[in-house]
Amino acid sequence: MAPTEESGRKLTGLFAGVGCVSCECNVNGTSDASCDQTTGQCICHEAVEGEQCNSCKDGFYGLATLGHCTGRTLTVNEMSF
Repeated sequence: MAPTEESGRKLTGLFAGVGCVSCECNVNGTSDASCDQTTGQCICHEAVEGEQCNSCKDGFYGLATLGHCTGRTLTVNEMSF
């Protein structure tokens, strides 16, 4: 079964008899918020990970604050505690 759209949300497969469920992909972590129709795994940008593409891979930061992941390492003086 191919993913479908409902009210602008991407949907994926049938799970436990509840019908199609929204992918709920992070819009900043994906190109088009689509996901695998069987597993529900969102298709992430290169430096992004997680089922919903909602976190940066190790060594990257900035998805929540910048809208994308970058790999520049912060120095101790740049970090906020």
